[in-house]
Amino acid sequence: MKPVLGLTLSCIVYANAAEAKNDAPAIVIEPRADELLRRMSSHLGGLPRVSFHIDTSRELVTADGLKIQFHTAGDVWLRRPDKLRVDWRRDATEASLFYDGRFITVHRKGATYFAQAPVPATLDETIDATRESLGGDAPAADLLFSGPYAILTQDVQAGAYLGLERVDDTLCHHLIFRSTDVDWQIWIEEGSRPLPRKLVITSKKMKGGPQYEARLSRWDPAPELADDLFRFTPPEGAVEVSFMGAKTNGEKGDDP
Repeated sequence: MKPVLGLTLSCIVYANAAEAKNDAPAIVIEPRADELLRRMSSHLGGLPRVSFHIDTSRELVTADGLKIQFHTAGDVWLRRPDKLRVDWRRDATEASLFYDGRFITVHRKGATYFAQAPVPATLDETIDATRESLGGDAPAADLLFSGPYAILTQDVQAGAYLGLERVDDTLCHHLIFRSTDVDWQIWIEEGSRPLPRKLVITSKKMKGGPQYEARLSRWDPAPELADDLFRFTPPEGAVEVSFMGAKTNGEKGDDP
């Protein structure tokens, strides 16, 4: 319990000091937490190609405070600097996201339409552009950047190391962080493969504090990934539609 107490006290002390000085809070990340997050980010961001499986749950809080959880499972293939594919499943729905260095495309299995848009020539730029202009995101997208540490620690105010825990059958380092809008936790595989195994994000700005959880498994740090895997070929007769939430000249586009 000592790390949690230390994190809480640090937040209080530095928040009070900042308030007294009318200044922004200082960043307080315990050295062990910072070291492990940097190590994970360097290892993951340095892999030229990688694949993994992801299981996610996302909470929706209704107006009367009821929490509803939705589950999604997916498989991710990444080849730096400009290739990504995600196949995901939710209930009876299956869909795929393709990024080939020129376009990002989303297609639902069996549908007679697809959404496609031109995007930048690198994955890092494309993730940012997709969030800004298309209103979408790949699962656990912050982990897909070539430099995850800088992305993960944006707005972080404090962080602590909570010790070793098992995620499924994998022994992991458990880290916790506090930022402006969310609190989040990450479990990083212990040993020579410091890969993320679990991520939990709690929203502090939304009523009821809904959580997002991702479990990452079946890591392959050197898969064979041909160009065809990332290339979308429209089914015969399929038509192109606009992305839901897409913005043009600062305005949202029409839903497809």
